[in-house]
Amino acid sequence: MKTEKTNSNWWAFFVNSLIAIIYGVFAIINSGELVKILLTASGIIIAVAGLICLFVALHRKKNMNSYGMLLFESIVMIVFGAVTAIWPQKIAELLVFVIAFWTIIIGAFQLVSVLRLKGLTNKGFFIFSAILSITFGIILIFNPFESAKVFITVTGIIALVFGIIVLMFAFSIRRLERAKIKTNKKGFRRC
Repeated sequence: MKTEKTNSNWWAFFVNSLIAIIYGVFAIINSGELVKILLTASGIIIAVAGLICLFVALHRKKNMNSYGMLLFESIVMIVFGAVTAIWPQKIAELLVFVIAFWTIIIGAFQLVSVLRLKGLTNKGFFIFSAILSITFGIILIFNPFESAKVFITVTGIIALVFGIIVLMFAFSIRRLERAKIKTNKKGFRRC
């Protein structure tokens, strides 16, 4: 008796849901530490990649190949990675500042454009959107690390909800897979 083999990957969904749930819980409970951990890990990865590029550049130099740009890139990666790993909170603040200024500039351009355009429908909505963007940027500037923590907390909530939904999906696939196998076994016995 041969049963039909399924191509179900319910376990992959199950594992991914657990990862999302673990991240979500950790992000909600301890968002400040997660910001530091993520940036430190990113810094280490960037620095290691920079070291690999440095070895490749030195190997290229040894073989009389062009290496200057790769050498420069590797040094920048090593320095940026090390700074990020050593001072993750300062890097988080810097990144939040960049996002803050970007949202303020975009909001200001949008506001000026909306006010100049004649005959634009929903003008109030676009003005509100521009003011909201500018306000969001200003809030980020005044407390960048707390803003980063709030962002991580929000991603944690999203990951937790997503993880629960994917977990339910994984069990649904598993249930369907088992029902299909049972049906196939019953069908082969009758033959």
